[in-house]
Amino acid sequence: MGILRCRHLIAAALVSLVVSLLVAPTGAGAARSTRGGLHARLRVEGVATRRANGQEVRFSGTLRCRGGHATGTGDLEADAKAVCRRLARTPHALEKVGGSGRVCAEVYGGPQEATIRGTVNSRRIDVHLHRRDSCGIDDWNRVEFLLGRPER
Repeated sequence: MGILRCRHLIAAALVSLVVSLLVAPTGAGAARSTRGGLHARLRVEGVATRRANGQEVRFSGTLRCRGGHATGTGDLEADAKAVCRRLARTPHALEKVGGSGRVCAEVYGGPQEATIRGTVNSRRIDVHLHRRDSCGIDDWNRVEFLLGRPER
């Protein structure tokens, strides 16, 4: 019985490995997907808080990334190039936030929230983030390069 179970576990692990290699682009495949350059148009709006007194701080801006060129407005103007470079390294980062069906711990991270809308490499993005539970905190941390720190 032990050998049979071991074989089943090995077979399941191999299937999982093959599926992950087919689904997730890495190495040369990932480089090929961004070699032509990132194409992104995003609008970001949200509310952060002041570290000193907890007051709300509204933020907003737009970001355009096209090949090696980057422009931003509002709160994204100064860091547009850095944000586009980071987004080019992780173009699927925005698709991984805000998903439903996750199990989230009731951990309050703060009143901060944000909305990100636009496109990244022709993929439509429409994401609302908050920090009211562990999933929201994780989502914010994943795209903090675009949103900025929750407390400023």
